[in-house]
Amino acid sequence: MENDLEFTEFLWRSKKNAFALGLERIKLSDGGERKTFESDNLKYQDTHYGFNPFSGQELVWRDRKLIWGMSYQGEVFPKFKALEIYPFLNEALLRIPADLPLRGPPSFRSGHFEYINQLSKGQLNGIGYFSGKETILINRTPAYFLRYQGGTLEQC
Repeated sequence: MENDLEFTEFLWRSKKNAFALGLERIKLSDGGERKTFESDNLKYQDTHYGFNPFSGQELVWRDRKLIWGMSYQGEVFPKFKALEIYPFLNEALLRIPADLPLRGPPSFRSGHFEYINQLSKGQLNGIGYFSGKETILINRTPAYFLRYQGGTLEQC
């Protein structure tokens, strides 16, 4: 999976479209929202619940077999407004690295906002196994955090 350029490029395109709010959001009967992107034999799905805090999961299938997943959970701290922070978060996420398309870049600044993504790679050193934390600071004060983890999956 690590050297699978087709998968990496697909994941990058999927997330770029999702972060740009270019994918249709489907409201689920259980209160969640789902975004889906498909290309050839690959399918990406991001399902999340809540607004602040929120939790979600991204999954990728190849030829209808589940091959990759990532879970995430985050929140805006009580002193701050989610509607002020989420537009900046989307701006940062649109800068997702093409070679490691998990979340945003290692860092990004705009005005008094700063985005920091701390990625801890696992044994496979990349998208095969990973965990990380992203933080948004406003005037150097922590205002938001998200933890994520995931990697390749193999069906029984």
